[in-house]
Amino acid sequence: MATPATQLTPKARKHPRRKRKTQGIAYVYLLPTLVTIGILSLGPILYTIYISFTNYDSGSHFLNYSWVGLSNYTSILFGQWGPYFLPTIAWTFIFAVSTTVFNYLLGLIMAVFLNNRHMKESVFYRGILIIPWAVPALASQLAWSAMLDFNHGNINQLLHYVGLGPVPWLLNPF
Repeated sequence: MATPATQLTPKARKHPRRKRKTQGIAYVYLLPTLVTIGILSLGPILYTIYISFTNYDSGSHFLNYSWVGLSNYTSILFGQWGPYFLPTIAWTFIFAVSTTVFNYLLGLIMAVFLNNRHMKESVFYRGILIIPWAVPALASQLAWSAMLDFNHGNINQLLHYVGLGPVPWLLNPF
């Protein structure tokens, strides 16, 4: 029979406190990263919102602009661009929704076909579909191998021109 939540043993009471303390330490360790991400992502967004309420011109480069309030938004909605702005926003929304739905449906259909046990070619098609993912990594590996080559690599040639000896970058030192 389980004990009610109100009658916890001393051992059971200590565990939640320890867990909370551990979680608190984890948040302290995460805090610098979260602050950095917040500054680097929210900072530009908030600055862009602030600038949208001014008469900022990219040619002035932070020199002279003043607060104009909602006049930028009213000129877009009701000014000379008004007849074009709302239909453009509607088409952008339609495009975003339709491409997202299409991509999810296409991925779902392909996953169903590729996981079909009765289809003999599914292994072949899986191999074909993995090529766009694998080729860039292979090309990068080959390029770095060529640049770091001991005898003919560009980096060792650059070190030779500077007056330093070649470095065996890709050789095992042990």
